[in-house]
Amino acid sequence: NATKQNLGTISISGGATTPTITVGSNITADSISIASSHTFSPGGNTITLATNGTPFTVTGTFTDGTSTMVFTGGAATTIPATTYYDLKIQPGTNSVTHTLGAGTTIVERDVTFGNGTNTGIVIAGNTNNTTLSVTRNLTIATSTTFQANASNELALGGNWTNNGTFTHNSNT
Repeated sequence: NATKQNLGTISISGGATTPTITVGSNITADSISIASSHTFSPGGNTITLATNGTPFTVTGTFTDGTSTMVFTGGAATTIPATTYYDLKIQPGTNSVTHTLGAGTTIVERDVTFGNGTNTGIVIAGNTNNTTLSVTRNLTIATSTTFQANASNELALGGNWTNNGTFTHNSNT
């Protein structure tokens, strides 16, 4: 079966040891929570988080490997500041805002904002105290607006593809 079942809520917590959970294939889940002293390692797989709110909570360790994290929530969603290998923020419905969380978000390879299909998509980097550092490429898809933080750095090491709208907010 080519269609992956949604695994629902995944909580990596509990126990007397400090486990590392490693994913062996691509998965879709509503949310993933990594508790203190626990580790989540998706390897080279794609992890799709399909709900809104705060679908990814990291108080433990997220070892990004060569994974792709995809956020597809259909309503307001907060993307936590952490290190990602590839990051795709692609809301699943029209007129949705996904907000970058406070802190530094590092993308070791590529970031894509929007999916080019849904309209009225806003990726808000200006709401929280967000610094965004992308090692390679940043793509803003059609019908997507990326709002940068006014006082924190937006660093890009590769190509900039803007098929949507970029609001710099006087960012450097």
